[in-house]
Amino acid sequence: MTRRRLLTGLSGAGLVVAAGGGTTAWWLGTRNGTASRSTKTSDPFDIPPPARTPVERLDHRLDSDEPAGDHPANIWSLSDVADIYSPGLLPVRDVLVFGAASGGIAGHDVTNGKRRWSAPDILVKSGYLSLSDRLVVCADTQGALRTFVPSTGVAKWTCAEAEAATMLAADAEAVYVLTTGGEVRSVGRSDAKVRWTATVPADFRENLINPAVVGQGRLVLAASNGSVLAVRTGDGRAAWSRTADLDEHDIKVRPAISGDTAYVNGRTLEARRLSDGNTIWSIKCTGAGARDGWGSPAVDAEAVYAGDGNHPTRLDKRDGSRMWTPEQTGYAGESMTSLDKSRILVAAHAVWAFDSTGMNANPTELIAAKVADGQQVWGYPLPDFDTVRLAAAGNRVFVMYDSELEALTTF
Repeated sequence: MTRRRLLTGLSGAGLVVAAGGGTTAWWLGTRNGTASRSTKTSDPFDIPPPARTPVERLDHRLDSDEPAGDHPANIWSLSDVADIYSPGLLPVRDVLVFGAASGGIAGHDVTNGKRRWSAPDILVKSGYLSLSDRLVVCADTQGALRTFVPSTGVAKWTCAEAEAATMLAADAEAVYVLTTGGEVRSVGRSDAKVRWTATVPADFRENLINPAVVGQGRLVLAASNGSVLAVRTGDGRAAWSRTADLDEHDIKVRPAISGDTAYVNGRTLEARRLSDGNTIWSIKCTGAGARDGWGSPAVDAEAVYAGDGNHPTRLDKRDGSRMWTPEQTGYAGESMTSLDKSRILVAAHAVWAFDSTGMNANPTELIAAKVADGQQVWGYPLPDFDTVRLAAAGNRVFVMYDSELEALTTF
């Protein structure tokens, strides 16, 4: 079945705001309510520690002799709650943050799906990020950065001069955004002040997409034409880049970082040294859907997971050797470019991905395979949809299709 391309909604225009250096403001949110401006004098940088993560029990229904036709249990489900333009699902300890159908963003309890709080004047298309699980940062319709305590929605510091159009990434020191003028800007987390603003090379201008990834002093950005640019987080200067081949321009690139290595997809899946971009290893896509290239990688302590053409594949982080191959998985999906096949997730002992064979009554299944050997054990049928998002945390897998949202068990 032919599907429409995902509506990514990864950029949004905001108005340029004139403000004094380091201008800050703060708001107060109410539990089960809406964030609002507060006249109470308080320190917007007095941030509470992260909340405890409530962990779901692993699903032990399937033992080694359990048949593969089972499916995950549904923890909770919500209808007509999500904005279909939500860039993603953001689990932060005890809440799940996403674009609300009623406008802005909302935080919902991960254990039961109930709404904790909402911020209706946030520009959803700009995205939202976690700051060490202590704050959620996003942009409002005027391009100002605003931050909220994830569990309660209480608003903290604001940077009116960010001029943010797209949230890119965040590390322990700063938030990195794409401005309304197409520049990359760093805003300090400790003082809400702009630290630097960088003009990106012409080849990347107006082509950068989110999310970016950051680590070891490098911000790695992807462009819509498949190229990759790494800049130094200290001053925004270019550190290295990878120019995509012409036949890679239709491949959605979404890098991942683990330690001092960046993993970049395309016609080849590459491990590159973060400091200078030198290639450590490179593996060509050889699956049945090789024309679509590798899906974007997910990384855990031992391995890299990515779609090799049609199939989820596990590779050794050290040298790119296959730890299990597509033929071993029992996974028979066709090309999933329209489904964003890059959304492979690792949750507990399972690898989650989409299967779109078109052979079932429901044309798309969310499948779960064993990390150890790639054998599929679960299939969870989904109705037809235009957009899909996937995330995992606390032994829960969250799937959003259009405006519907479900939380599932994992093993």
